[in-house]
Amino acid sequence: MATVGAIIVREPRPSDGPALGEVHVLAWQVGYRSILPKAFLDGLDPGARAQWWTERFTTGTEGHDRDRGRCTHLVAELDGLLAGGVTYGIYRPAAPRPTSSVVVKSLSFVTP
Repeated sequence: MATVGAIIVREPRPSDGPALGEVHVLAWQVGYRSILPKAFLDGLDPGARAQWWTERFTTGTEGHDRDRGRCTHLVAELDGLLAGGVTYGIYRPAAPRPTSSVVVKSLSFVTP
């Protein structure tokens, strides 16, 4: 049986943006290959995604999410290398509310 290295979950730093951009795009390209058009997935730009993440971690803004400060970002490291990320928080009030009283929105991805 193989030994799994140390997994650390922590808050992200602006310097995580480039690695998270790579992981994010690769996870989409592998995970959505049978769902989304190949041309779309092949056109995803890790550099642009890295910039997007770096801006969020530097400024604390959530981009498309109007609820600044209402989302939490975490990243996972495996043996010192960034291996994934997750974003979670409460539902945006501008969007239609489902009937449940607590709704969580999330985005998660890991290195395939």
